[in-house]
Amino acid sequence: MNHSSNEHVSPFKTPRRKPGRDGQAKGGDGALRANLVALADRFRLTTVQDAAGHCLSVSLDFALAARQFYGFETRLIRWSVIDDRNYADHWAVLLDDEWVLDMTHVQVDGNTTLMARIDSYPCNFRNARIYPCDLLTGAYVESQAQDAGRFTSRFLWYCGSRLFHHDMHAALLARDVQGVQVALRQGAQFLVLFAIGNVKRWLAGRARRLMDRLDEQQRRARRLGHEGRTPGKFGTTVLG
Repeated sequence: MNHSSNEHVSPFKTPRRKPGRDGQAKGGDGALRANLVALADRFRLTTVQDAAGHCLSVSLDFALAARQFYGFETRLIRWSVIDDRNYADHWAVLLDDEWVLDMTHVQVDGNTTLMARIDSYPCNFRNARIYPCDLLTGAYVESQAQDAGRFTSRFLWYCGSRLFHHDMHAALLARDVQGVQVALRQGAQFLVLFAIGNVKRWLAGRARRLMDRLDEQQRRARRLGHEGRTPGKFGTTVLG
């Protein structure tokens, strides 16, 4: 069974489901589970430098590959990361009710563990929420086709708005007051970070344009200086 974006779960619980290709590879489906683990190992990043900021993109890349090769619709798990100057959240792939495939786990504690228990994450990893992968994969593929190597502003906005809508709807359906508060807090944090990111990109672009203009002026000055130093042609006077 595929989990579409209109399926909602409590933001604070990993729901119990029957075995099958519905976002959980239960222990009974050993072959599928082994294949998913082997596939995840191909996406694993083992250094903090390589993994930094790539937990979502790697998880989405894995989700697309699992769908292509095994017809398996993954579900993603997202934590809010508290009191960390480098990260606001962390993403992994839900394997079952207790385990995740975390291809950027090295960001968490320096350990390159691929399979990790959900309850083994540090205490500042809070408010775990579950999302169907197709909530984001379509927009992700489109963004990569437009600008390979980084998230576009359009994708980031789409991602933030869809996640907020999903979290809020899930919390309201579950009558989860704490979930509503988390959704509102995460939505506000996203707006602030999105605005800051856009300002930084604008400043970086302006700085690049200024540097390009300065380089062009310097090249022009060197050309003019070179032409000024080039000796003119001397004519000959014929006397007779």
